[in-house]
Amino acid sequence: MLTAVMTVSFPAAAIGARDFFPQSEMPAAVRERLMNKILGRVRITDPAFDDYFQRISIELAPEDNYLITTANIDQVNAFAYFGGCIVIMKGIWKLASNEDGFVGIVAHEMAHVKQDHFRRTKEVQETITAITIPLLIAGLLSDSSEVRNAVVSGSAGIITGQLYAHSRELEHEADVLGLEMMANSGHNGQYLAELLGKLSGGGAEYVSTHPAPLRRAAYIKDRLLSSPIRGEKNSLDFLLLKEKLSLSGVPEDEKNTKQRMLAQATSDKKTALQFALLALAIKTRDKVLAQSMFDSLQPVAHPFVVAERAEYLSRLGGNNKQALAILAQARRDFPESAALGVRQLIVMRRANDYRNLLKTYKAMPKVLRERSDTLREASQAAATLKQRGYANLLLAKAHAAQGYFELAERQLTIAEKYKMKPNLLLAVSTLSKQIKKEIEILKEKS
Repeated sequence: MLTAVMTVSFPAAAIGARDFFPQSEMPAAVRERLMNKILGRVRITDPAFDDYFQRISIELAPEDNYLITTANIDQVNAFAYFGGCIVIMKGIWKLASNEDGFVGIVAHEMAHVKQDHFRRTKEVQETITAITIPLLIAGLLSDSSEVRNAVVSGSAGIITGQLYAHSRELEHEADVLGLEMMANSGHNGQYLAELLGKLSGGGAEYVSTHPAPLRRAAYIKDRLLSSPIRGEKNSLDFLLLKEKLSLSGVPEDEKNTKQRMLAQATSDKKTALQFALLALAIKTRDKVLAQSMFDSLQPVAHPFVVAERAEYLSRLGGNNKQALAILAQARRDFPESAALGVRQLIVMRRANDYRNLLKTYKAMPKVLRERSDTLREASQAAATLKQRGYANLLLAKAHAAQGYFELAERQLTIAEKYKMKPNLLLAVSTLSKQIKKEIEILKEKS
């Protein structure tokens, strides 16, 4: 876990015994449920980020399965949790000047999961508690106030010192494995050292859960002395998302500054900046700026850019027909892009083209059909077309995809009240069995 000057705290009630799954055993829906419980409304659900993190995850560890997401929190922090859940806070995106450093943070958090550091930490806590609690009780029962005070402070020191030392050891292990993962996927660990060097550590290392940032950076540089050094290389995906995040909620004067920077930007960074300005113009309904950025980005075929251009046409221009045309063309080249797939269904809904919406949804690859956002769009279309049973079935699937199994059960109960074709009845029965199984797993973990 990467911790800089500040560490975010989440309510204890958000984490329960049911969440203690090894990565390989956690169902995808339970992982979604856990991430929503931890982050709530600060979770960024833009499907473009899902596309990006899926690519990075496959590059670093193709044999594993992770859920990586961004939290809309400006703190420079990241953390991993049971079941392959990884959170990268917005501050990391801002601090990372290049993609290799950013990917290094992701690799470090993935390494925590791969090495089962959560369970190991829990076992160490239990061992330390088993040793110190009897000593603490004996001290509290002593007739001497001096003995009581000495034992209480000594027990607290033992617990804190041992846990901090253990945590620093795990951080070192995650650094080592993370560097290996980066090397195997062609990423340069030198830029991770550069990023860590930007962090400031507070206080002495022995009272910290993490090694000092500068010492970690120096260790990484030493370890990579024999590695070939290549120049900074950023994917367009990284630049697009970084710029989009940097412009969310900026004041008017900063927007104007960004516009002036366009003339000085290099090719990819210029594209990223134009993309971000288009997203900002759509949000603020600035039609003049949006049209300018739309025209500038016309030659760019990247799915994130096409999705944003279609959003402009649909939302500000009211031209759903043209938006759907460019989305359909792009999806032929990128059929599994969530950014394009979700946007296509949204524009179809705005155009009241519900029949084609359902037809398009059914033809999507499985990875898109099982997303909660595409399921909800299809459910709304089915309801509008008075296909009530199918609409409730799709909504139940959406709930189940996010781990809300109790809601999914209730939705299936509603779906069963409507007449449906045999294949839909079979789908209801299959989903019902799956939901019951997931609930049983959660009860066993509770």
